[in-house]
Amino acid sequence: MSEPDILAIEFFRVAISEESLSARRKALLCLQQQLEIWKISGLRQSAVWVSGLLNPTEEFSRWMVDTNDHRSESAYEFGETCSRYEKKFERKLNIAEQVGDLVWRSIGDGTFKGLHTPRGILQVVQAEARASNIRGGKDKDVLRKLWKTYRGVVHLGIAMDFCESYEIEGPVVLEVAEEIRWQLLNNGPKGAGKPYVDEAEQISFVFKSIE
Repeated sequence: MSEPDILAIEFFRVAISEESLSARRKALLCLQQQLEIWKISGLRQSAVWVSGLLNPTEEFSRWMVDTNDHRSESAYEFGETCSRYEKKFERKLNIAEQVGDLVWRSIGDGTFKGLHTPRGILQVVQAEARASNIRGGKDKDVLRKLWKTYRGVVHLGIAMDFCESYEIEGPVVLEVAEEIRWQLLNNGPKGAGKPYVDEAEQISFVFKSIE
């Protein structure tokens, strides 16, 4: 991500709410196309957008014509992703991020709690969901499925919530997300012999300055 992308970070979270790695990658590609459109539409409005664009040369104009159909298709596809997010994926991702947050905190305090053990992390989330009547979090089998589905991407949402609570803005959120991702990859439950999340499941968000 670059500086302009940080302004749309919530949309990246929407993209990774898709339920498979291939669908997330497709959604992220569509989002990147949309970001280019938004940058172009802001050419005369914001220097932030302008700095990330090609100069308005003949080459740039030709690129606009050649990619118009693809960009329109991307707009439709990302719109469908947003619709799925609003109808069902947001709730699922929120629950998985709650699990991930407890995992991260367990790493931080050195307890390295398991997820599936008695009095483990999933049981804690299940109890909280029942107490608060949160749909989708009261069944342990559903929690297992949600964690398996989203464990490779929960680090972004956890980082966003953490930074918001401390009023931290800008690229730092990606640094926090990367640190959380690294911790989930390089730590695991006591005695398990494997990490909380395998690297093959993870999507890494790296900041790239356009300066």
